[in-house]
Amino acid sequence: MRDLLTIVASIVILVLTVALVGPWFVNWTAQRGWVESELSRIVGAKVRVSGDIDLKLLPIPRLELQGVRLASSREDGPSLEVASVKLELAAASLLRGELRFTDADLERPQLTVSRLEDGAIVLPRMPNFAPSGVQIERLGMRDASIAFRAPGKPPTVIGLLDFTGEASSLVGPFKGSGQLRLGADPVKYRFTTGQIEGDRMRVKIIVDESAYAPRADLEGALSFVASGSGSLPAFEGASAFSATNIIAGSPVPWRLAGALKADATRAVLEPAELRAGEEERGMSATGAVSLAFAPALKLDAQLVARQLDLDKLLAGGKNAAPAGQRVVTLLAGALADASASERLPFPLNVSLTSPTATLAGESLTDLRGELALAAGQAPKLKLALGGPARSFLKMDGAVETGAAAAFRGRLDVSTRDVSRLSDWLALSMPEDARRLRDLPFRSIDLAGDVEISAAGALGRKLALRLDRSELAGTMAFTRAAGQEPARLFADLTSDALDLDGLPE
Repeated sequence: MRDLLTIVASIVILVLTVALVGPWFVNWTAQRGWVESELSRIVGAKVRVSGDIDLKLLPIPRLELQGVRLASSREDGPSLEVASVKLELAAASLLRGELRFTDADLERPQLTVSRLEDGAIVLPRMPNFAPSGVQIERLGMRDASIAFRAPGKPPTVIGLLDFTGEASSLVGPFKGSGQLRLGADPVKYRFTTGQIEGDRMRVKIIVDESAYAPRADLEGALSFVASGSGSLPAFEGASAFSATNIIAGSPVPWRLAGALKADATRAVLEPAELRAGEEERGMSATGAVSLAFAPALKLDAQLVARQLDLDKLLAGGKNAAPAGQRVVTLLAGALADASASERLPFPLNVSLTSPTATLAGESLTDLRGELALAAGQAPKLKLALGGPARSFLKMDGAVETGAAAAFRGRLDVSTRDVSRLSDWLALSMPEDARRLRDLPFRSIDLAGDVEISAAGALGRKLALRLDRSELAGTMAFTRAAGQEPARLFADLTSDALDLDGLPE
């Protein structure tokens, strides 16, 4: 903001000075060449005014410029284009040699900044006057945008910005609020700063929760450290992100907070603490979250929870379904939404580990999960856990979403007590638990490449152990559909077959 205010003040300072001592009837539009030349000298950049130039002294000093463009003498320097500039000044401040803008309006300003290979950006130079003598009571910008250009790449543009603020001087403190319009739902923000001290400035920024992002609270120091021919922007301080999302039919508030360090290449939140759910039945996890900006946006989160009580986290009202069924409902809803990953603004990878978790009244041990999402790609899932009945589950593969949701990948699953495991699963998947209970085996071990969907399952390169029988090969199971009964196909070989233990 400091650089934008610097440019605004530079545009008008010479014109106002000449206007106060010259004839009131000067045709400023006819003096375009002289005005552009003098403004270029003061600002230290090439200034062009393609439209009208209008200056009025009474009843309030007012300056209007149409079609303003400022370009640095450096090829990779910053530039500013403004459709129109309207400024009102307090006359009394001019007599004291100060510039006090009571009102400043910029229509469709676009600031273009070069981003160098090391992430540094080229900032505008300070003008040839004292920045502490300029005060702006109200600065308004409509349809503003910022474009970041890098060598050999199309510019990245952040647009549709509206802003209203004030500045005690061009070196701060600053205060303002505004919104970024994304579709039909605006993202609102507000901030305050201290004065610029060397290359640092204290800031506090609040971005309200929206349909696109959670609420963000940032408080710390913003700095621009010299690097080669540019300046490296960086932020260091405290941060908190929070929102409420609907999970398994119930609202679940969450909050992610911690120490944030950010520069032109990445932002890292470490140590980070995540809390989800109501205070009396929520969960918490700690770890690190990083967002890479270059060479492409990507979010990575690695979290560890000392204990996860999913029964409390997903507990509903008096007539709510058990937590196990709510987990199944949550997974089914996620698999049915084929467009979820397409709405992601950037790829993300989230991992969560916990030595113990509770679900449907039973303990899960050594829980390790990792989910990778990216637009245009099937989600990738890694999951490992130990369950009741000395059971173990490990999955590693891709998840197809939509009407034909399916898992394709490597599966390792085992249990030493089929009956007890089926009793636990009955609380969340009663039909599958019944099929499992009907098997005439006490222990099962299965490993291989599988495809599992609502229609059935296919296993290749299987290694299957049923009590004392050992089998290998291919199996396929299709669920009953209409008049067609369920079917099981098997092409197996065996090195150890317990005939007494096989079903009749």
